[in-house]
Amino acid sequence: MKKYFAFLTTAVLAVCVSCNKGNEGDNSGGGNKYTAPADIEAILPDDLEEIELNYEKQDKTLDFEWMCDEEDAEYSIVFSLNDDLSEAQTVDLGAGVFDTKLTHLQLDGILEGLGVGVYKTANVYWAIKNSKDATSEIRSMLLTRFFGPFTDPRDGNVYRVTKFSDITGETTHVWLADNMRATSYTDGTPLVVGSTAFDVIFYEPQGDDDAKYVDMMGGLYTWTAAVRDVSSAEDGVKVQGICPVGWHVSTKAEWEFAINNCVEPTKPGYCFKDIEGWGTGAVGSNSSKLNIVGTGYVWQNNKTILEFMQTAYFWMSTVPKDGDVIPWTPPVENFPTQAYTYGFTLAGTGAALYPYDRGRGYCVRCVLD
Repeated sequence: MKKYFAFLTTAVLAVCVSCNKGNEGDNSGGGNKYTAPADIEAILPDDLEEIELNYEKQDKTLDFEWMCDEEDAEYSIVFSLNDDLSEAQTVDLGAGVFDTKLTHLQLDGILEGLGVGVYKTANVYWAIKNSKDATSEIRSMLLTRFFGPFTDPRDGNVYRVTKFSDITGETTHVWLADNMRATSYTDGTPLVVGSTAFDVIFYEPQGDDDAKYVDMMGGLYTWTAAVRDVSSAEDGVKVQGICPVGWHVSTKAEWEFAINNCVEPTKPGYCFKDIEGWGTGAVGSNSSKLNIVGTGYVWQNNKTILEFMQTAYFWMSTVPKDGDVIPWTPPVENFPTQAYTYGFTLAGTGAALYPYDRGRGYCVRCVLD
């Protein structure tokens, strides 16, 4: 059924004005009169609506509703990243349809079809069209794709995902919320696993009861392996290294952004740390959903994991340089062989910035390009 105005008088006017623009093209004597195609009035959703698609409730729906006089026409919704509706994705609805519901799963698929990357937000233009060449006004909405787990296509490893946004909401960083576990680069080149001259070392279970720690702790990589032999990286440079395609090794600036925009910016350790995966006396709320656990670390040229469930350190692609403000006073002459880390401890609520030798084994977190 078509949608009617509340008052008959208004409905009559709407049909006359909106859906029947009058008799145009009168040919000398009025024999052949051309009637313009009916216009379509979009009702729902509102223009400029902002929606983050819900991965946990993929069957949640968004209502689309419109009004027009053409009951026998075929209707469709057209979605595009362009305001002229070019390069569009179209949802065909059938004849005489004046409302529909699209699930969040369908909308995520539409965004994918438009070329919007995972976890990205896009300004999407849309309009209602029918088979009689009528088109509604073009509206737009901000749609954010699912924040579900990310599956690394090279090895099938699944990682949780979280994000940090500034107070304006205009800047958002998307992080993999688990430590990297890859044993090869995305082009298939393997890493050296677990030897004395290692690229990456994994926790070896001491029994069936702690086999879960292998995935939880992830790999402890040398910096050279993590960034794939990049000799140095400036702030703002995105180094893929061991990360999946479309992701890069986190930078010092991105860690600082996460710290400044977590729920407890004065206590980032409390904000980032999970209680599980630490020894007795651990302190943390994990309000950021970054899921930091006590991996310990590996000293260079030694595959023994030290301080397991007591500390966690994370490489950044950023390297120290003379003039940097560091809470400690490290020897500047060591900088060419060092890279930055942030460290966390069992009972600590802070985050310690310090440069360490690139041959040590620490965790790696990736950020979406």
